[in-house]
Amino acid sequence: MSFPFTFFMFLSLLLPLTTGFLIVSVFWNKDRPIFSDLLLKCGLSVGFGFGTSSCLVVIWIMVVGRLTRGMFVCELMLAVGLCVLLGWKRRVSISTASDQPESVLIPSFKSPYLLRLAVSVASLSAAIQFWCDSRQNPHGYYDAYALWNQRARFLYRGGQYWKNFIYIAGG
Repeated sequence: MSFPFTFFMFLSLLLPLTTGFLIVSVFWNKDRPIFSDLLLKCGLSVGFGFGTSSCLVVIWIMVVGRLTRGMFVCELMLAVGLCVLLGWKRRVSISTASDQPESVLIPSFKSPYLLRLAVSVASLSAAIQFWCDSRQNPHGYYDAYALWNQRARFLYRGGQYWKNFIYIAGG
């Protein structure tokens, strides 16, 4: 792989992940440092980042008609806007906390233990369910082996003539 291709591929993954991290940080507890609970935030940022990026792509294609370089600029502007919003939110939080007397401040939780427990239980449950399903049906359910596995087999066995399979284009 050439350098520009690798760089742009890395950038195409980094920007949605950064956007997701900023979205999660904007809605996170403002009294805690930005990099607190980093592992939990990174896990949540994958879903938020790629989900936001996918929604932007759909909206971009609906408005413009095709993907252009402007999509990257739009996503970059969203990330910069989220950085500004996060900085503003944290600055406002610090200024309002310093204006109030010490006795009026409400103590914040040191760590979201209940949230960590819920995410851990949900992740473990999903992993166990996936493992059980994979052991019971290694080739997938009916739609997988009736449609997709058959198409993959046609393409694989077609060798260099895989483009000649026009009958598998419909779904």
